[in-house]
Amino acid sequence: MTNSWAASIRDSVLEIQDLNLQDNQTSHYIKQEDWESLLQDSLSRAISTASVEVRGGAYTPFQLKKLVDAPQILQMARELLNLTYQYSTSDLPDIINEYLSQLPGDEDWKLGNTIR
Repeated sequence: MTNSWAASIRDSVLEIQDLNLQDNQTSHYIKQEDWESLLQDSLSRAISTASVEVRGGAYTPFQLKKLVDAPQILQMARELLNLTYQYSTSDLPDIINEYLSQLPGDEDWKLGNTIR
């Protein structure tokens, strides 16, 4: 985890929350249970985009796809999306940061022990 990746994830989740909330501010365009097909469709595109960043672009999208744990990534995406239904726009950034700091190996990111 880097600050750049954390910011990208956080900003994307916040943007999803903003775009998904209807004008009445109480209902959503996409219901929580309707994300699955969108997540499945987005995974390959996300892996291709990430291949440019991971280890300075050392992996092609094909190589990275073999290295990632797709079910785990999809589960994390579900959990982050679920947060958008549970927390206000003002509380969500801190909640996302805390979530990210709890991922395996990301304790160092929270403490500022790694600069990559």
